[in-house]
Amino acid sequence: MEELIEIFNIFQEIADQKVQTPTEMLDEYLKKELDMNFADNIMPWIGKHASFVITDGDFQSGDIQVMFIIEALNKGNADEFIVQFTEALDKKQSKKFEKSEKDGVTLYTYDGASPEENMFIARSGSLVYIANSEETLFESIKLSKEDSLASSENYKASMAALPKDRFSTIYINGKRYIEILQSMA
Repeated sequence: MEELIEIFNIFQEIADQKVQTPTEMLDEYLKKELDMNFADNIMPWIGKHASFVITDGDFQSGDIQVMFIIEALNKGNADEFIVQFTEALDKKQSKKFEKSEKDGVTLYTYDGASPEENMFIARSGSLVYIANSEETLFESIKLSKEDSLASSENYKASMAALPKDRFSTIYINGKRYIEILQSMA
């Protein structure tokens, strides 16, 4: 009986703990790391679509090309966020970004101590890009709709089979998945 009471007490302690929402966890992280918050710095521009992309690389060495692509509903606020974000990274983490123009796109570049520490940030149209490779970022910007993942018949069929009310989706091309697993072996 004492064991059951002890188990009940453990569950009660867990139930009494304040559980943070994802937004609260993000706010806590942003405040600590960058002196920013989700409501003031991200909500004014962010859309409902975002992607995390792994385009190339060697998973064993950690030398991979990655990119976040985030829908921007308000381009002006997205541009303002990029400036605030790069300034916060400079102030809090000593990451000095250089601003330049390339192919009509404003690009913010941080040259890290190694290629995997590099960061490139830009907005093109209604998308904000954050990548560790300038080449990957601009290849994505230049893609036509015909070249996009959304135009792939395999992707369309996979998405059609999923529930419409899902929170997120991970899609990995089968051929690429096998290559990734083989590179890790």
